[in-house]
Amino acid sequence: MTLIVAIVLVVLWATQDSTTWGCTDPAATNYDPSATGNDGTCAYDGSGGGTDASGGGTDGSGGGAISGCTNPVALNYDASATLDDGSCIIVGCTDPSADNYDPDATQDASCAYLGCTDPAASNYQSWANVDAS
Repeated sequence: MTLIVAIVLVVLWATQDSTTWGCTDPAATNYDPSATGNDGTCAYDGSGGGTDASGGGTDGSGGGAISGCTNPVALNYDASATLDDGSCIIVGCTDPSADNYDPDATQDASCAYLGCTDPAASNYQSWANVDAS
């Protein structure tokens, strides 16, 4: 259920994008006041765009950086992103005590706890949700 909700949210987020891409740095020679998202094309003193030796750019990352999720296994991976902004959504088990713990997961999904799930057995483990036999 959590995975379905996450996928729906990502799809809704992706289809709602009304960003006008361009250079959003007023100090750049090709500044576009109508741009609402920086596409990394800002040019400084004829540099041709992309980077700024002075570390400029509206995100403080050094010019032409494009913020987004840079992890290819994430649901919201952005292949054009050059600066990871911490927004990656990775669905998996976030409980370190689970048998299928995923240290990279950012959104909890079904965790597996292996053990005896038969209440009539002498080695029954009430916390187990996956039978180990």
